[in-house]
Amino acid sequence: SDSVYLDVLTARDLEMLRRHANPQGPPTTNPAAAQSDKRYVILTYRAEFDKVHYPLPLPLDERSEEDVLRTMVTRLKSELSQAQD
Repeated sequence: SDSVYLDVLTARDLEMLRRHANPQGPPTTNPAAAQSDKRYVILTYRAEFDKVHYPLPLPLDERSEEDVLRTMVTRLKSELSQAQD
């Protein structure tokens, strides 16, 4: 059974995931990037034998509060549902 998941992560969250996935890998090339306010929607597609992540950058919104992000995720879910029909 195929599944699609959505997560909203910060640049810092992504860096922590990279380090967890590859602890022996090189350190971040730009430490300022990890402190960025930039956010990403991570679209994860999971099938029987596959798991693919699609990181999609969100436009920077000075009002990037929880309600704004929830509204955006709801809109993206709706668009995804319409695209699947």
